[in-house]
Amino acid sequence: MVRAATTAPVVTIAALAATKRIDPGRIPHHPPQSTAARLAAPSPTRARVRGVDVHLKTCATCGLIRPPRAAHCRVENRCIERFDHRCGVIGASIGRRNLPSYLLLLAASAVCSTLTSASLFSHLVSLDAARARSSLFLRLRCVVTRNPLECVLLPRCSLAPPVIGVLLSYQA
Repeated sequence: MVRAATTAPVVTIAALAATKRIDPGRIPHHPPQSTAARLAAPSPTRARVRGVDVHLKTCATCGLIRPPRAAHCRVENRCIERFDHRCGVIGASIGRRNLPSYLLLLAASAVCSTLTSASLFSHLVSLDAARARSSLFLRLRCVVTRNPLECVLLPRCSLAPPVIGVLLSYQA
């Protein structure tokens, strides 16, 4: 339990840093060409993906021919391969290249929140065990007045793992 409690935050921070720093799969802009050269060059409008003909779309903003599942990120003003979403919490676009580290970040956050809530709960229960003979109201009042921060953190940490689990199951 101690090893997991110290490893989970480290893994969470490392996954956060990796997700933020790894290129999400930005499609590079081509060097500017003259209009005549652009019109003369053939542009593919169809591609074969796993034996199926797919129509390639042109990005209205970039003017690039996008591969399948690529989309334009308005914040980065670039097209991104297999664009999933723009995560406002970490301030990064999630795409083909950084999706594995993002999923690790979600899983590590869920484990970290679960361990935190378990630790807080066991601490509050151990404090309450010493006053087992008094009434329930007096015990709760004593725990809340002596540990207000823990009483606020416990519901927050207990609600985080299910929410993160739903988000993780949606992403996978």
